Amino acid sequence: MVTDDAIVVRAVQPFEAFYRANYRPVLACLYALAGPGSAEDLTQEAFLAASQRWDEVGVLDNPGAWVRRVAINKAASAYRRRRAEARAVVRLAGGDHGAIPTMSEHSGEVWRAVRSLPRRQREAIVLCLVVGYSRMEAAGLMSVGTETVKTHLERGRQALAELLKENIE
Repeated sequence: MVTDDAIVVRAVQPFEAFYRANYRPVLACLYALAGPGSAEDLTQEAFLAASQRWDEVGVLDNPGAWVRRVAINKAASAYRRRRAEARAVVRLAGGDHGAIPTMSEHSGEVWRAVRSLPRRQREAIVLCLVVGYSRMEAAGLMSVGTETVKTHLERGRQALAELLKENIE
């Protein structure tokens, strides 16, 4: 008895052959999206991600599409990061940087407490509360979602409150 339930076994081509066949098309795509300055780096990063997961990626119907999607996502992230950095430069250039603000006697304790926070909490606190970025801008700089920034801010504030409360008492 023959059934229509056939098992499909797909041969995985070696990564090197896949790389040679797909490098130029992905590079051309990124050249158009990101420009000549970062296209090659982003292409290499996308292929590196594919090589690290080749057991999974190599069996996909279209591994080339997977690499292009990763490359496009990396280009979009790089663009958002550059845009946020450019806004920060504009913002900083417009401010008055002549006078250094005076610090209170407790400011050293505050900065020690901030530096003692876990890295992501520290980044969220500094980017949003010190530098003045929105949660969305901070998320772009930290390469995380806005809700993640919100969570790190809340946890960082709670940790700072506890740390500073202990130091003051």
